[in-house]
Amino acid sequence: MHLVVRRPQGLAVLAVLLLLSGAVFAQGPADSAQGPNDSQPENPLKKLSLEQLGNVEVTTVSKEPEQVWNTPAAITVLTNEDIRRSGATSILEALRLVPGVDMARNDSIGYSVGIRGFETVFSKGLLVMIDGRSLYNTLFGGVYQDLPDYPLDDIDRIEVIRGPGATVWGSNAVNGVINIISKKASDTQGGLVLTGGGTLDQFRNTLRYGGKHGNMAYRVYEESFSLGPEFHVGPVPVNNYDDWWTVRGGFRTDWTLSSRDTLTFQGDIFSSREGEQTSIAVFNPPSEINPVFRDTVSGGNLLLHWNHILSNTSDFRVQTYYDRVDRDRPQFDEHRDNFDIDFVFHKAVNSWNDVLLGAGVRVNPDKISTHNPGSVDFFPANRTDALYSGFVQDEVKLIPDKLSLTLGIKLEHNDFSGFEFQPTGRLLYRPRPHQSYWVAVTRAVQTPSRLDEDINIAAFAAATPPTFIRLIGQKSYDSEPAVDYEAGYRQLITSHVYFDVAAFHNSFHGLESVGNPALAIEATPPLPHAALDLFFLNGVAGNTDGAEFSPNWQVRSWMQLSGSYSYLTMNFVSTAGTIGTAVAHNLTHSGPRNRVVFTPRIELPGKFEIDPTYRYEGSIAPDANNPIPAYQTLDLRLGRRLGSRLDVSIVGQNLLQPHHLEGNNLIGIRRGVYAKLTWKRE
Repeated sequence: MHLVVRRPQGLAVLAVLLLLSGAVFAQGPADSAQGPNDSQPENPLKKLSLEQLGNVEVTTVSKEPEQVWNTPAAITVLTNEDIRRSGATSILEALRLVPGVDMARNDSIGYSVGIRGFETVFSKGLLVMIDGRSLYNTLFGGVYQDLPDYPLDDIDRIEVIRGPGATVWGSNAVNGVINIISKKASDTQGGLVLTGGGTLDQFRNTLRYGGKHGNMAYRVYEESFSLGPEFHVGPVPVNNYDDWWTVRGGFRTDWTLSSRDTLTFQGDIFSSREGEQTSIAVFNPPSEINPVFRDTVSGGNLLLHWNHILSNTSDFRVQTYYDRVDRDRPQFDEHRDNFDIDFVFHKAVNSWNDVLLGAGVRVNPDKISTHNPGSVDFFPANRTDALYSGFVQDEVKLIPDKLSLTLGIKLEHNDFSGFEFQPTGRLLYRPRPHQSYWVAVTRAVQTPSRLDEDINIAAFAAATPPTFIRLIGQKSYDSEPAVDYEAGYRQLITSHVYFDVAAFHNSFHGLESVGNPALAIEATPPLPHAALDLFFLNGVAGNTDGAEFSPNWQVRSWMQLSGSYSYLTMNFVSTAGTIGTAVAHNLTHSGPRNRVVFTPRIELPGKFEIDPTYRYEGSIAPDANNPIPAYQTLDLRLGRRLGSRLDVSIVGQNLLQPHHLEGNNLIGIRRGVYAKLTWKRE
């Protein structure tokens, strides 16, 4: 496998380790007998009953395994089987199944993603992780949506918290947390070959091999894919820019060192080419250009996780990772490193008191090289930011197995806004084993980013006289706090009927806005020009209210009906003048009011599977003149298992219309078809 990376200094070590790991692991016989410390692999979360799904242990809420029934939070678990039966070709497409997740596809590459509103391309206030490794970027305070990528067959589950997870995970987990959890190496033994292609997803290939060596299980993989452009209104081929090509590889190893110690070591490297068209201001002559550009994105990561059992009532875990991403865009180059270490200690003090303690350090050095000085600049160009955090959480069992109260607080210090505190209180009542009520109050914050403090970006406004509009960061920009009130109820009514409902009221203050413009006359960069300067400030306040309802009905052994309904209202006002009012208006419409998902799953004789996925998305009005209309669409997967090793499927994508708008008024999301062949040997 050959990967092209622009900056090998930070990635060479990753590549060498990947190659060495594969060579060393290959020395062990893949079919060797289990050792005395080996155990049977965990349930891979395939076709579980509704009761079993409620008993699934999740870790994202508290960093400690707990059943869904015992979770005082709005959480959805997408299993590997859910992803497979959906016909989704990417993690982001699979997340459309989750209630409360607002998502619009802007083009072949870009998505606007939010939870309970705030549907933006940067996904501010939303924390996304892979195996606990954060994808958050301090450059703009969000997540690049091309990074949450992993071979779908190697994903064990995706845990989605709708609502804040700040007390455990810290700042920027304001509206939700998405944790993508990969399978253990012991659950991916043998070989896998996946190949597929279609009209938009032109090809997607995955190769994986897993084996064992003594008390160690391992896997290595390679994946590549290519996406074609979506439907463009403009002329061809100039506007057909949004194609996407990626190749990645990686490994995971799991050691059982003793009855008390387990160790995981894993890593990935990738290289990507992504089509983009953007507007760039030019000062000489005063104008605007719209180049078509192939973004170059490459990177890699290494993660080490150690879990140690101290006694029957206590344990601790240590996780550390290094992450590197190099990104060359039309406006600038970004080179970013991320060093993180996290420690969690758990102690059941007695039968009614369960304590979690944690601490962490994260360091983010970055380097920005501007391609067009005066158009997009960051001051300073190089910066290193550090985050120090600690948390304590105590679950008090007021009535054993019936009523519990969880209190916690996260304390942090970051280089943007200084000291932050994020407390929570959660009450859980379980009158019966398969019934639970919960309420929660949480304070969470979105911390500033370099975009808020260091940016200076210009947009061309007029040629006569030469005039530009500039957005300028403010060193005094503060964090954006939110207080979230939630309540929920989940119940297994019969062995065949389950439902989950959650309601929320969120209060926000100091959200990002801009003040009224100030006029400046300048000669640098040449030619002489006027600039209307807009400064970022904390100038919007308001609230969001809504509810999510998720029923699931096992009609027959061969038919299951599930889906969700999400309702959202948003109300924001400006404290920053007339332009701030426009910002508040955009926030008000950054998510559909009504959203419906319906997913029947049907199994027929002869190992045939029929899996339709219907979605209705309400209208979104990013501004009064360019609303995104409501739409409905249908995906349909037809699959068949041929023996125990071969799975064949064909998926019709967006079948109800040739194309539809989701988040960009110039690009339609096309109807398509995709076929996939998967071969496994365990």
